[in-house]
Amino acid sequence: MLCPPTGWRLMASPGSGAIAALLLLTAASVANAEAFPDVKIPYGMQTAMVSSRMVYNGNEMQDQIFTVKTSVADTLAFYRQLWGKASVVTSFNGAQIVAHKQGGYFITVEIRQDGSGSKGTIGVLKLPTGNEKPQLGSGVPVPENSAVFNDIQYPDDATPARTIALRNMLSLRQNASYYREHLIGSGWKPTPMDTCTDASASCVMDFENGDKKITLALTSQGSTSRVVINMLGPGVTQ
Repeated sequence: MLCPPTGWRLMASPGSGAIAALLLLTAASVANAEAFPDVKIPYGMQTAMVSSRMVYNGNEMQDQIFTVKTSVADTLAFYRQLWGKASVVTSFNGAQIVAHKQGGYFITVEIRQDGSGSKGTIGVLKLPTGNEKPQLGSGVPVPENSAVFNDIQYPDDATPARTIALRNMLSLRQNASYYREHLIGSGWKPTPMDTCTDASASCVMDFENGDKKITLALTSQGSTSRVVINMLGPGVTQ
């Protein structure tokens, strides 16, 4: 979990010889991208990078998953002792989450039971430094009076990717016509995947432009429509 949920509360860390041993045996750190700090991990923890750098609504993040043979309580206590009074712990949706601010970054470790061991995620959020609000959906055609509520970018992936989600009061047909006109006018070619008709309550459209691809998923609920735009290829991120 990358952002702190509501309802934070401090929890006392269990005093256990096993935890002290874990701290002494710590010999590894998460291999992070250059812009992110190293996050210490207990001995024996196996990690895998989900995203070396993700930009979520203008905020730079990094996300990894892990498994370890130690229990949830012992894994949690490792980080409580590592970060001391500077850590905050909460329970959320069946998981234990420990968080810590390190310089200009906010680190969260979400821990869940996995048999006799534990698993979870390690998230690092780069804290914003200015008051300027990100322009969600910048550079992508968006119908007038639409609200863009998600703009997620993966600029460092082997194939850069970006997902934009918006809602508006246009019909599904009007949204489909808008994107056909704007994308084709910008040099994108429609593929045979176009299930949008006047009677559709949900549909999908695909467009290609060289080695770039756009897939749009449109849904209509009452007077509101939602459009999710998935973009793949060089140049789709900012």
